[in-house]
Amino acid sequence: LQRDIPLARRALLYPVESLRPRMVLLPAREDYDPACGCNAWSVDLNTDDWFSGPQAMTTLHHFPGTDCCLKNGYDVFVLARRERRSRSEGRNQAVQTLFALRWTGNIVVIKRGFRDRGCALSITPPEISLINSLIERYTRPYSLSS
Repeated sequence: LQRDIPLARRALLYPVESLRPRMVLLPAREDYDPACGCNAWSVDLNTDDWFSGPQAMTTLHHFPGTDCCLKNGYDVFVLARRERRSRSEGRNQAVQTLFALRWTGNIVVIKRGFRDRGCALSITPPEISLINSLIERYTRPYSLSS
């Protein structure tokens, strides 16, 4: 399927309506021009289908709360903080189930390259445990109080 969608990358989605994260295929945005000769970055991928408002992106180069460097970086897309605070609907069931944290909205994670730190890469199934740990540490300080 990835071959059928030019410049698509596999990302990990923590969806509002599901108890488990799942891999999704993110296509390039319509305005991305592959003829420019540059590799696609995370911002070149279309995450809009997974969010009903403005998004915020954070790049994780270190394991949150430590000085431990990650081989690859990970871009984490979430609803902007003001959107998460103003909504009571859309609690993330995957985050609640996995980490016992209250979070509003979807979370999309895109992997960054090792040598080309801006290049968006596809996530592979063996990385999911690491990404789960990263997302738990990332969301904990921003979690909604019970």
